[in-house]
Amino acid sequence: MPATFPSHQGLIAFLWRRWPGRFDVRALCVGAAMPDIVDALLVVVRGKFGQGLGHSFAGVLVLGIPLGLLLWIGLHRAVRC
Repeated sequence: MPATFPSHQGLIAFLWRRWPGRFDVRALCVGAAMPDIVDALLVVVRGKFGQGLGHSFAGVLVLGIPLGLLLWIGLHRAVRC
């Protein structure tokens, strides 16, 4: 899982408020939430909530990044409409 700083949007809010054109806030939000989203999707397989595959390095590479990109694309398309 990526380090919380500087990937978490709340910790760099002062930077994107100062330079709003330099940061993609939707990407920051999706990136921060993806480990939890992956674990929520896999709760059916695991049978319990908690930090699982979505919070591992392999889970981020295999599931988090591809699903995050799909969610990010979907958010961008939804906002443009």
